[in-house]
Amino acid sequence: MAKWHSSLARALQLPADALRPAPRILLSGREEALIGGKAVLREYTPALVRVSRGDLTVKIEGTALRILAMDALGICVGGDIETVSFSE
Repeated sequence: MAKWHSSLARALQLPADALRPAPRILLSGREEALIGGKAVLREYTPALVRVSRGDLTVKIEGTALRILAMDALGICVGGDIETVSFSE
């Protein structure tokens, strides 16, 4: 990441990766996925959650999917996660 991005993130008290165009995704087994950083929720059903971050789209497919949390720091999806895929 460019140095000024890191400085800006610190000044705004955001995680260092919050200003990156590529999302950070943390999986906790098959039950929870955290997409870090400022992301836009594009589609939400019990079988599909689609989130965009810059030019990249993250698609989470499964059953009983639900948004557990959503704020400026990221989106947390819970349920029975079957696949996580990316597209531009």
